[in-house]
Amino acid sequence: MLAGYVYGGGILAVVLAVVVVTLPLPATAAPVAECDPGVANTNVTGNSAFDRNLGLLAAALAANASAAGAPGFAVRTAGAAPDQVYALALCRGDVNASACRACVAAAFVDAKGVCPGGISLYEDACLIRFTGQSFMDFLRPDKWQVSQMTWIPGQASGNVKVPEVGWFNAAVAKILAALVEHAWATTTTTTTGNNSTTTIKYFATGEESFNPKIYGFAQCVPVLTPEQCKECLRSLHDNAKTVYMGNSLRWVGIYSVWCRLMYSVRPFYGGRATLQLSPPPPPVVETPVEAGAGMTQGFQFRNWFFLLGGPKFFGRN
Repeated sequence: MLAGYVYGGGILAVVLAVVVVTLPLPATAAPVAECDPGVANTNVTGNSAFDRNLGLLAAALAANASAAGAPGFAVRTAGAAPDQVYALALCRGDVNASACRACVAAAFVDAKGVCPGGISLYEDACLIRFTGQSFMDFLRPDKWQVSQMTWIPGQASGNVKVPEVGWFNAAVAKILAALVEHAWATTTTTTTGNNSTTTIKYFATGEESFNPKIYGFAQCVPVLTPEQCKECLRSLHDNAKTVYMGNSLRWVGIYSVWCRLMYSVRPFYGGRATLQLSPPPPPVVETPVEAGAGMTQGFQFRNWFFLLGGPKFFGRN
């Protein structure tokens, strides 16, 4: 479930048990679903009121997120308690309207077959969230706590051949860090006639000329503040390090309802990357020193160190 729900007059970070489901693998990354067992209405199958409300939302969000001028994002509610449904949908920033609509519609179908009572589901080109409990209040400045945000890791089942794992990890860290800092500060300006509209999109793609090339993207839902987006993505990157460090995984994705961060050694987004990066320098390979020469150099250094006053030379008292 989505941690940081708010109930009553105070802040209560509700931590519920979750079921993480990995769906069939598409061309790039496996869709991941986090089921929500906290929905009060358990009668959510067949022709229940909850199910009918969910059907209305599925159609509305697919249409609204893909509408002309929309930032690929929509949030709505349907029905009344105890059968009210709350939902949002976000399409990856590079997908067109038809692909956005198709992804959201398919995601709702997949989600109902896995967790009909409430779910956060992350498809390759979109994400959806629906539940019987309100969750948007978590974004209020007095409620937002990035430490209470839940996230789900996804990763490839195998490694890719790289020159050196540590160097590859450094390259991954570089592209993800760059994507994080670029995405939260990104706005899109659309001009129609004499009118210009600036839209917050919080989306960035990147390509790094490592061998193999590394591709990545970062994105936040557009209703976050820039500071919230930055905190969200930085938190995901910190958690991503626990997955990719020490490995050469073909792809790793870290997902939350509010933001997403991913890299892959295969291209998975459309168009030219917004960031073109060079790889970090290769690790330094130390050249073995002959025993005799090493002893002489070491002796000379120790005498030089002593004459200069020892530790005081390095700024220590």
